[in-house]
Amino acid sequence: MKFSLLTLFLFFCSSLFAQTPADSLYGVWKDEIQHDTIRFKAFKSFIWENYLFSNPDTAYILAKEQLNFADKKKNTFWKTDAYNTMGITWYFRADFDSAIFQYEKGLNIAKQTGNFKSASGILNNIGTIEMARGNYAVAIEKFNQSLKIEELKGNKLGAANCFNNIGIIYYRQKDYDRARHYYLQAVKLYHEGGNDAKQANTLNNLGVMENELKNSEAAIEYHILAYEIRKKNKDQFGIGASLNNLATVYMDVADFEKALPLFFEAIEIASAIQDLTTISAAKNNIAHIYLEQNKISESIQLAEDAYQTALLIGAIGELKNATEFLYMAYKEKYEFAKALEMHELFMELTDSMSSEENQNEIIRQEYKASYEKIAVADSLKALEEKKLQVAEIETINLKNKQRNQFSFFVTAGLIAALIVGFIIYKRLRITREQKKIIEDQQIKVLHAYDQLEEKNKEILDSITYAKRIQSAILPPQKIIRQLLKNSFILYKPKDIVAGDFYWLEHVRKADGQEIILFAAADCTGHGVPGALVSVVCHNALNRSVREFGLTEPGKILDKTREIVIQEFEKSDDEVKDGMDISLCAFSPSNNLLQWSGANNPIWIISKNSNQIQDIKPDKQPIGRFANASPFQTHSIALKPNDTIYLFTDGFQDQFGGDKGKKFKASSLKELILGIQNQPMNEQHDVLEKSLNNWRGSLEQIDDVCLIGVRFETNN
Repeated sequence: MKFSLLTLFLFFCSSLFAQTPADSLYGVWKDEIQHDTIRFKAFKSFIWENYLFSNPDTAYILAKEQLNFADKKKNTFWKTDAYNTMGITWYFRADFDSAIFQYEKGLNIAKQTGNFKSASGILNNIGTIEMARGNYAVAIEKFNQSLKIEELKGNKLGAANCFNNIGIIYYRQKDYDRARHYYLQAVKLYHEGGNDAKQANTLNNLGVMENELKNSEAAIEYHILAYEIRKKNKDQFGIGASLNNLATVYMDVADFEKALPLFFEAIEIASAIQDLTTISAAKNNIAHIYLEQNKISESIQLAEDAYQTALLIGAIGELKNATEFLYMAYKEKYEFAKALEMHELFMELTDSMSSEENQNEIIRQEYKASYEKIAVADSLKALEEKKLQVAEIETINLKNKQRNQFSFFVTAGLIAALIVGFIIYKRLRITREQKKIIEDQQIKVLHAYDQLEEKNKEILDSITYAKRIQSAILPPQKIIRQLLKNSFILYKPKDIVAGDFYWLEHVRKADGQEIILFAAADCTGHGVPGALVSVVCHNALNRSVREFGLTEPGKILDKTREIVIQEFEKSDDEVKDGMDISLCAFSPSNNLLQWSGANNPIWIISKNSNQIQDIKPDKQPIGRFANASPFQTHSIALKPNDTIYLFTDGFQDQFGGDKGKKFKASSLKELILGIQNQPMNEQHDVLEKSLNNWRGSLEQIDDVCLIGVRFETNN
């Protein structure tokens, strides 16, 4: 018996004024000298960052103020936005009717003004409410309408929201394979966009599904990951849901000692923010535990509280859970009349949520687009057949009834034949015209396809040429083998060009000392955007060493950060891109290794050791950062046959395996320890094969760069 909370995605947006104090935002809103758009943006950030999630009552009042100002200025965009915010406040307060009332107002304005972005978001929000009510057919219709708009706009984040919500519907219909497909699509898009909060929400949903499938270990892992992200983001609604879901997993494996405190904590947090859905679910779960512990009266009291709360908000899913539980509890107490009443209500709710009609409607919505393409042609054919059948029946009846009126029969028959012939002729003419229209459209589509194919080829040729340019800045294998004789580099770009790169520089100082600098770097993004950032960062590393004469890793990273920030400051837009890196400086004369890292660590293994020395990096990137500090340089006296590993996050973040989970750093450590005594070229092959086997048929989600170097007495 499971009472877990799935996470739907409403139409939210990122902060419009990053890290701006509340009083400053409100000051911009009240400053009449400012442009109206600036004032609207500031006020929206003020509402969303300070009130929407923690105090929806106040958020509603403020959104009403925004609505009045937008109405006064005749600004339909911000009027639509205000209605959406007001709808969300009602959603958080579980007043679904009021929420839809506000959403519909905003949707009508968005449609009339061609504001498709807002229309898509509001359709998604309406879908979340219909799902909460158990109206799955209506919900999936809204999500598919929203998804169609997002895909036409090329908006990955919006599409990911729809994928997540559709996944929830299939989960509730127990179509787990299809649910997992949509969830993983959402996780992939959120990972690509760096949206950890939304990724946490989909991880939460995967955790719920894994628990449903009895994979408790995976479920706990997913929920803990989601909880940690939500706690960092101060998402009170998400924290309550994560606590309830994590406790549910412990409850299902009968670890009540861990489950109960988490349920009570979830209720406490949910009560403070009026999250009635979490309160209802958590109380149902506690009641279940009390029943298992034979505390019948306490369990019934909590279940009745859960039932009344669910009834108050009209959440069919929670009503179904509560009535099922009360049926079991009353039966244990031998109160059979109440047990029968709850069982009948439970069956009604079950039928409402999972009826064949509802499931068929979901399937109908999914195939609606392809059906409509065939429907026109089929309907014309059926109409012709129907008219011919009617004409034939009328002719036979007329012949039987008026056999003695031969002349009239002939005349009537001819008239009927002419009518039928006219109908057929007219329909054939219409059919020919429609056929010509279709053929013309096919020609246009084929022409457009040829143009698109040509454009794609041009783009692909350009990117392929860009790969040649990017490959030219990577150190040649011949030089790598000369300077780092016993080493390997596992380099697998996700796309044709990459944001990850490896770097090597050979320096001979004035005193004759030889220094070999090498690094594994991960720039923001992958593909073409990541490659562009990598060129800037690669150039900054070269300048730090060649132009400024630096050889100490920490100072190199300080100077590289300075150069990268200077380059990006030339743009009119604020650019926050940058690089994570693990950088080494090796002196062959004394076997001294100096290292510094920006978010990426270094692993060191001594010969025949069963442990990895994991040296942590500075938790800051090469790029703009709020609390930047000088990078630390670590000095390591290497012993003969010590092996080091530098890497980006692509290997450990790859999704795969039987459960579609991340590979994780712990698994990478185990793998490396298991092959540490093998030659470095064989280690490369084992790591590459392991990554490919883990990924299976799933898409590679990020660039992969992993460097291994074994130091002998003289490298």
